[in-house]
Amino acid sequence: PAWRQRTLNFCEMTVKTKVNGLECSTNVDNTFYVQGNTYQLMCPACSTSGSVYGTGTYAARSSVCTAAIHAGVISQEGGCIYATIGAGAANFRGSTQNGVTSLDYGALGKSLDLAACAGTISKTACQTPGVGSCTNNTMILQCPKDMILLIETASYGIAPSCSAPDTFEIVRKKCSHKNTCKLAANNNLFGDPCTGNKQLVVSYYCQVSSPCPTTAFACGSGQCVDHALVCDGKMDCYDGSDENSTNCVGGCNFDQGSYCDWTQSTADDLNFYLAL
Repeated sequence: PAWRQRTLNFCEMTVKTKVNGLECSTNVDNTFYVQGNTYQLMCPACSTSGSVYGTGTYAARSSVCTAAIHAGVISQEGGCIYATIGAGAANFRGSTQNGVTSLDYGALGKSLDLAACAGTISKTACQTPGVGSCTNNTMILQCPKDMILLIETASYGIAPSCSAPDTFEIVRKKCSHKNTCKLAANNNLFGDPCTGNKQLVVSYYCQVSSPCPTTAFACGSGQCVDHALVCDGKMDCYDGSDENSTNCVGGCNFDQGSYCDWTQSTADDLNFYLAL
């Protein structure tokens, strides 16, 4: 059989960047995306040349991000979209919109409807309210019903001179994947990075809480990946949760000769390959 190989060199690695696991060619015609569910996805910058079938409601074999450009939901610069998986249609009619030409398609039992996200929400609280423009010591991060919080950025300090180093991880662990979360701007929670009236600034967005199918692993970043990809020595989840120490106790350890599905290709302990 033909083999394709992915080469891993621990000294010189080239990483192909994805946004929330999506590439411009990604479609939803697979078992990870379940009919009736709505998913919040982040599209990278894409051209208008992807395969798209339909208008308004699209065949599931369409490139999701290019279809979103066709629908006017995002521009070629990318962005956040809601993708609702439908039950398909007897036919899909193509058209030309927003620089994208979609094609006709016949009957397919899975379809795709797209909408724009509400966007990132930013909130600020300060250690001492009433000093300057800040009026609150606490903030409440909240999403609509059946949606969960995903933290984008978080800082505690006095910009740009100082910031508590662990702020993002503290906020993420306290609030991520909840519907609502209350935070206070104080040194007890974040530490004291410098003298003065420090501000807590948090940016977040809301994601539809859609369960992963039983055949998939639920990433901390909201993706669903096949269970076979968990603890295989490479990160498939956007946040790397498929390879963290909690999920991979006794998993791959290159220093101790536990290579999972990776194979050492030379005798210098630096080059390994993975048959895909």
